Amino acid sequence: MSEIEIHEHALPAAPEPEPEPEAPAEADRPRVGVIVLAIAGTLILLAGVLVGVNELFRQMMTSEIADKVLTRPSSELRELRAEEEAKLGRYQWVNRKDGVVRIPLARAVELTLGDYRARSAHADLPAGK
Repeated sequence: MSEIEIHEHALPAAPEPEPEPEAPAEADRPRVGVIVLAIAGTLILLAGVLVGVNELFRQMMTSEIADKVLTRPSSELRELRAEEEAKLGRYQWVNRKDGVVRIPLARAVELTLGDYRARSAHADLPAGK
């Protein structure tokens, strides 16, 4: 085999590009004053909102208590309560066909407690007796 000769040809030198002027470097320091002002403003705004919501709550609570507790009930409400009280305190047929009656509340409580005591006394007895 024959040897191959490598010749280096001299290329004309390319002109080097001029260095571009560097952009000014960014400031590495954050703007602490702006950050502190933003945080302070946010905290003041939050405190204002909390005070406002608290005051609104107090006013609403006061007006609701005044409306529901301190004012006298209307005549319609007094009549309704009187009707309900009358129904709870007297005997009355609800449905004669089915034998359903309304009894006074105190008597209903007595009957229910008596029935409960009888059942619990019966449950306490041994099965053989």
